[in-house]
Amino acid sequence: MFALVSDITHYPQFLPWCKSVTLSSQNESQVIATITMSRAGLEKSFTTTNIVKPNESIEMRLLKGPFNHLQGHWDFQALGEEGCKISLKMAFEIKNPVLRLSLEPVFTKIINTLVDAFVKRANELYGTS
Repeated sequence: MFALVSDITHYPQFLPWCKSVTLSSQNESQVIATITMSRAGLEKSFTTTNIVKPNESIEMRLLKGPFNHLQGHWDFQALGEEGCKISLKMAFEIKNPVLRLSLEPVFTKIINTLVDAFVKRANELYGTS
């Protein structure tokens, strides 16, 4: 599961709201990426720095975008040889009050369905056990 979540460049293939991803830099402990999301007639881009601890966690912090703040934390806990418990915590606030009215419900829905989207992708790629 860690490999799926950390492989940001493939997000547009299976996340319907993700229009494109651009990597600015990448090494084994940090990724800087810009994601363009398109949903419900809205298109916005945001850039995050992602601190990576392989097979353990990914911490996201906003660099630029339509948010006052955006923070996220993926946690991966091994459950034997073939299982993994994943959790995602996200907090955000949209800068523009007018944009907040339309974008906040869309972004909240994306966050609430994100873990399920990765589980579905894992099942497509690796099958269910």
